[in-house]
Amino acid sequence: MKQATSKSIRTSDAPKADTAYDLWADAERSARYHAERAGFFDAIHRTLNFIVFVTASSAAVSVATQWLSTPAYNAVFMLLPAVIAAIEAAFGISTKARLHDSLRQRLFALAGRIDRFEDSSHRIQEWHNELYAALADEPPTVYYALNAACYNAVAQVIGAPGVRYKKIPPWKLALRNIWPFHHADFPRMDRPSGS
Repeated sequence: MKQATSKSIRTSDAPKADTAYDLWADAERSARYHAERAGFFDAIHRTLNFIVFVTASSAAVSVATQWLSTPAYNAVFMLLPAVIAAIEAAFGISTKARLHDSLRQRLFALAGRIDRFEDSSHRIQEWHNELYAALADEPPTVYYALNAACYNAVAQVIGAPGVRYKKIPPWKLALRNIWPFHHADFPRMDRPSGS
């Protein structure tokens, strides 16, 4: 069995896998990244739909007009469904969720096919090409704090000596799906406490 090292999991946008283990780690990290992005967009989509359905229902509007007798509140409450539906349509949130979910499925399937424990050097190029084909369908913006968090998750799965984690400030971790943090530096550290 090949021993994992700190080079076995990479954080660059494009994979540079030299071994099946490196390739598996790249596919696994990317799949986790897209799983989280899909979940994030699904949550936004469901929340916005819930708000639209509740505020657009005639019962909610009639109750609100009794509670909020000020015309300004009534106008805001009645416009809210249209504004939220326009935001949902303009940003294509459900479409983004489906794209990330499709990439998640492709990358987890690839990670499952990679035999990282046996000599499979003859298949490296095939798997490498498949990984590049999946990554070619990625949206152009990379969320670096999320990528670092997925790197840490794969590092925890590997659990080998010498694997170092990315140090992510809590506030960047909280905003990992909202802000891309271009040019952010996530220094390496030993295993985090509590792991």
